[in-house]
Amino acid sequence: MRITHTKWSYIVFKIMFLARPEGGSCITNTATTDNAAQKHYLECYSLLFLCFFTFLSACASRPATIDSSPSQNHLEAGDAKVLFDEGGNSQLRGDLRKAYMLYHQAAIKFEQNGDMAGHCDSLLRSAYVCLSLGHTDKAAANLQIAEQLASTMADQARLGRVYALQGNLDHSNGNVEGAQANLQKAVSLAEKNGLPSVLIAVHNDLGNLFGSTQRYTEALAEYRTSALLAEQNGQPLRKTIALTNGARVCIADADQYLKYKNRSHSIQKVGTYLSDSDLETDSHQPAKTKRVSRSRGITTVFDSRTGIDTSIAGEKTVTAMFTDARAMLKEADASLADLQNSQDKILNQINLGLAFMDLGERYPKTASTNFSAANRLFLQAAKSARNFQDARLLSYAIGNLGRLCHQEGQLEQASELTNEAIYWADQASAPESRYRWEWERARILTDQNHIQEALAAYQDAILTLASIRDELSNCYGMYTGDLRKAANELYLMYVDVLLRDVDDLTVSEQTERLKMAREVVEKRKVSELRDYFKDDCLGQAAIETKAVDELLDKAVVIYPILLSDRLEIIAAFPNAANHDDVPGMPTAKIRHYKTVIDSQIVMRTVDKFRQSLEIKATDYCLIQAKNLYDWIIRPMAADLRQSQAETLVFVPDGALRSIPMGALYDGSTYLIQSYGIAITPGLTLTDPTPMNPEKIRVLAAGIQSAHQGFQALPGVGEELQAISSLHRSKLLIDDQFSLENFEEALQKDQYNIVHIASHGTFSDTVAESFILTADERLTFNDLSELVGLYRFREKPLELLTLSACETAMGNDQAALGLAGIAIKIGARSALATLWAVDDQAAAKLITEFYQQICHPKVSRSEALRQAKLKMLDDPLRSHPGYWAPFILINNWL
Repeated sequence: MRITHTKWSYIVFKIMFLARPEGGSCITNTATTDNAAQKHYLECYSLLFLCFFTFLSACASRPATIDSSPSQNHLEAGDAKVLFDEGGNSQLRGDLRKAYMLYHQAAIKFEQNGDMAGHCDSLLRSAYVCLSLGHTDKAAANLQIAEQLASTMADQARLGRVYALQGNLDHSNGNVEGAQANLQKAVSLAEKNGLPSVLIAVHNDLGNLFGSTQRYTEALAEYRTSALLAEQNGQPLRKTIALTNGARVCIADADQYLKYKNRSHSIQKVGTYLSDSDLETDSHQPAKTKRVSRSRGITTVFDSRTGIDTSIAGEKTVTAMFTDARAMLKEADASLADLQNSQDKILNQINLGLAFMDLGERYPKTASTNFSAANRLFLQAAKSARNFQDARLLSYAIGNLGRLCHQEGQLEQASELTNEAIYWADQASAPESRYRWEWERARILTDQNHIQEALAAYQDAILTLASIRDELSNCYGMYTGDLRKAANELYLMYVDVLLRDVDDLTVSEQTERLKMAREVVEKRKVSELRDYFKDDCLGQAAIETKAVDELLDKAVVIYPILLSDRLEIIAAFPNAANHDDVPGMPTAKIRHYKTVIDSQIVMRTVDKFRQSLEIKATDYCLIQAKNLYDWIIRPMAADLRQSQAETLVFVPDGALRSIPMGALYDGSTYLIQSYGIAITPGLTLTDPTPMNPEKIRVLAAGIQSAHQGFQALPGVGEELQAISSLHRSKLLIDDQFSLENFEEALQKDQYNIVHIASHGTFSDTVAESFILTADERLTFNDLSELVGLYRFREKPLELLTLSACETAMGNDQAALGLAGIAIKIGARSALATLWAVDDQAAAKLITEFYQQICHPKVSRSEALRQAKLKMLDDPLRSHPGYWAPFILINNWL
């Protein structure tokens, strides 16, 4: 089959920087309420501006990183000191670009004056600002020089700050191991040299790192250590920060447990049901047997009685975690109360208020007291922000008061406060604040049933967010691009409102509204892919040159959109002449269907379907396949038949990315028996151009013997030899399939198809996804660099085949990566597998596929369809668990 199953990821760590001279702040919140739509919004809204592990002000939260104000004996350089101080003032006001310019100029002046300490401190400040803006290359360059200066001066404190910042830089780049190594170097150095401020900040940073990777126990330990050190060294503000972050760890842990439990409970039940005698497994495959499969290990043991452990929280109950969180927040509140008013205190009041609000939304037992505490803190912050004339902080304080009123159903008051927050964000020239309150205004208008006004507010929020997109590309704790995910959720909620009343519109209005919704969905898909691959230029050429409706020829493009309370379907048909004789039926190309159903039910069904396919449980598989067919396909089945379409192209969303649509079942036949099936992460990213079979040239590589602890795949040799017999090919088998040989082959000749039959996995981050070669693991970033050379050649790569890769069940991000791999490397299409496949079955299906594409009039989707139909005719391999995992991505022609 393939390789590792990656962990489920339901809690994402969101960060919003309130830029400070000494650092940044994040404000965090995710909510759960009884109302499904409200719950979905609150969970999405947390992506906006809340963070489970806040990077509060640097003078408080990261002294190790930024607390580096040049001492008086080397701040006598006149212009240099003025520039340095003005940089701090600009950073305090949130003008990070100006702060960077001033710090950069100060660094030059200090260097000219021979002031190494001032030079180093300016570089540290500059690096921090660059990191906050997402300019990681500039941050890295500044840190490299700062490290040389600190080492020359033998200044252990500054060297510790360098290591701490480098750790945060690694974290922002997704290098978790490097981040941990550098932060622990900073800890060791600080302990050895007695630097308590460095220790306090770096333990907090380690908590942020562990929290963002869901290592909650380790994160909580780091935060407790930071809080204790802060108390011992008389630093109450830093104690408040660590305690607030620690509380958020407890909340996140409890929330993770609850979400995991809700989604995995149904999967556990599958295992239970499969052990009962009334649930039939594949008649030719015992319930527990050994067979060679394309997966990690020697021989995979398939045991239907194996359960899934959902115990994330360990022995502590959810209630106990919420109780611990409240205790830490109360202690943080008491610590903060004794401090004199300052902008740092305001910042922490906002973050602490959000933490109380977060807890109140999740823990109804203490909701009233938690909301009351949040209200008090926001009011205090707003009053102090007015006194300091800090419009930026005032916008956050007032805006969150508005959110609290909205939460409690006080819509008029919430609207007034939100509009005031937008005003103060404008006064502060803070678009990163403004778009949040524009989004909040859109929510309020939606709840007031002012749909047109709400749509306009969503458009305002999207435009404002677009204006600061570059600044959101990289931030601490965002190694998977969490702020861009906030933009994705903004798109989704906009689509939700666009489709709410679409059935009440006239035919022409409905067509325009559906086109608008489709356009937003396409933008969201592009944003998701760029987030996963951390590439803001991904698919840019396709976006600029393709019009969606021009791509349709005998194909229907289907957009399933999973919302909290319903499943919306937008379908684009190849012609508009099918319904002229049906009264009331729109004749436009684009149509709309809706199934009212809770999203949790859909996701649980998806998980049960996926697992039943993997373990080949026949009866249970068909039940779930029919349910999904009824929700997704049946509402449009008549229209599909009348359209005479040959191919269905799905643009799946969320959990739906992890299942094969061809295995949906209408009660008598599978969908693949009627249509060719393809998926694409976005139609605007697709280049549907037919392939000339006469000019096919294949680079076929694979591992058939055991390598690096992975089991042998004896079917790979048969598979590659069959391809070689059908098409002109170069083979790299076993030891020949080294990274060096693979690269040399790609550079030496031009191939239409690159076929790789080796263990591979898609994880929830591109950095952890790889393909096994004879000598090392080939990451998908490396694969993109190697195969991506074809993008600059006259003939692009037509097809990338990965016949032994897998995604973990329940890992929607991994499925997204699989769907986007063709776009990432510049191939027109990809053929890959969703989960572990039987080795011999894979060889037979792949061989048939390559036989089919020899025919000039057979499209890629039809070739795969015919290969699957041949498997269906084989009594030994007719179960969809054998043929369904093979999916065609992007170009279906």
